[in-house]
Amino acid sequence: MPAEQRQRIENVLEILETWQEDPILVRFVHLGRLEEPWLQETPAFESISDSDPCAKSMEIFDEQATALTQVFSAARIAELEIDRIYDPKIHDPWFESFDWEAFSQDELLLVPAVIALESADRIAGPGEQSFSRLLNSGRPVHILVRVQPHNNPGALEGEDPFQSYRTELGYLGIGHRQAVVTQSSPARHLHLLSGYLSALDATRTSLHVLNTGIRLQQHSGVWLNAWLVAGAALEGRAHPFFHINPAAGDTSAARMDFDENPQPAIDWPLHPFEFRDENGTAVSTEIPFTFADYALLIERLRDHFRLIPSEVESNALVPVDEYLNLDDREAYKRVPFIWAVDSNAILRRLIVSRALILACRDRLNYWRTLQELAGVRNRHVELAVESTRAEEQAKASANREQLIAQHNEEVERVRNEAASEAMQRLTQVLLSTDFSTAPSFGAAAPLKAPTP
Repeated sequence: MPAEQRQRIENVLEILETWQEDPILVRFVHLGRLEEPWLQETPAFESISDSDPCAKSMEIFDEQATALTQVFSAARIAELEIDRIYDPKIHDPWFESFDWEAFSQDELLLVPAVIALESADRIAGPGEQSFSRLLNSGRPVHILVRVQPHNNPGALEGEDPFQSYRTELGYLGIGHRQAVVTQSSPARHLHLLSGYLSALDATRTSLHVLNTGIRLQQHSGVWLNAWLVAGAALEGRAHPFFHINPAAGDTSAARMDFDENPQPAIDWPLHPFEFRDENGTAVSTEIPFTFADYALLIERLRDHFRLIPSEVESNALVPVDEYLNLDDREAYKRVPFIWAVDSNAILRRLIVSRALILACRDRLNYWRTLQELAGVRNRHVELAVESTRAEEQAKASANREQLIAQHNEEVERVRNEAASEAMQRLTQVLLSTDFSTAPSFGAAAPLKAPTP
């Protein structure tokens, strides 16, 4: 064995024999202190505090990957030596530049997971640069962000959440194209777990935008569980679900999973509703659940509603879902409202503030954008279908007119042929008749001049 080869094999053996597996399987990087008992009770988890979780997570991953680079390269060199195909001219330069980007998927899965627990407000503000840099890096680091759908992460401190258009962190993640992006909540735990598993298997940077809900106490003293409030956010298009996997293909339809959204083909989910009118008659109908209905659950947003006296009747009052489909000229003449039930179980109408109705319009706009990305309700496809339908109708109309014209021509031709044939037969009859043998009908009277 050449001395160079022997030295290479001894180096490989030393690396493989002295390598110690990292006992930590998951490292959480977060702001401040993380008061979670299960983190302390699980030795395979480590909690790391840092003022910039995204930047720190990149640093930790690089340190871990660098430590494993020697191990993985040694294992590969050993395989090549065993197969007796190691060529120093070819393989030496390649292994000199070997780093985590050359890891196989199996090797990347052996790197301890790094999870950055980020703040929505920080990502939409001073932390956006490191957040964006991590998403574009390709490093298989996971970012978990907790959001409240009725808040705006991009709002300044003290600003009303409806003062400006909402900063959508999920859509910001989609803009980074090669990152796995999931927007979910514990309200649908299977969807949440599926997003986690898909991100772990993808070995890409992943972003999880999660709505954990909030526990609310109603005026009746009844508490609404956080999962129920999170479910209402899903129903009201405040926090739509989606999962983006860039490895699935280069088209939006292939990359995007839009499952678990209720009634995804329409603007707002419709639900059956039964009540009794002023005469006590039972009435069954369907009522849409809008973003305004979700906002009514949040106590600090109650100022955006005003009670309409029961005796007030006006054609200007229209439900929120209908109001949002009006053009601007018509909308100025109308007042949007939603239905609510008071403490006496009486059905009442609530006027919605201008700020909230604009927020509803913003939510609807975002929902339709996601629909288009998912191919559920693509305007380009709708226009193509309408154009094709118009062309087919025009062709059918032209064919129908052509058939009618041909039919009329055929009828006219047959009529002319029939008349010509009848005249020919009549002529033949007249020409073949001998009028000299025709019977006499009496002698003609002699002609004479009229009497003066």
